[in-house]
Amino acid sequence: MNDEAKNVRFSLKIGNSYQRVNNSGNKEVALIKAMTRDNLGLPHVHYSLKVFTPSGVGVVSDNRVLSCKMFEKTFS
Repeated sequence: MNDEAKNVRFSLKIGNSYQRVNNSGNKEVALIKAMTRDNLGLPHVHYSLKVFTPSGVGVVSDNRVLSCKMFEKTFS
């Protein structure tokens, strides 16, 4: 999925993890599992998301999908 990676400011690669602190102060860690295109040809990131409280307790673990553009906006 190199074409999609060129369209974002940072390199999206399967196996890479990205993190952010959300508005609630929880740390979200996303691990990219796959990259695909939808029926319209738009690139998407399939990832597992783990959410940790400020004390480090894991509270959520989930699989999610976002467009590459939204993933970059969320985790950059």
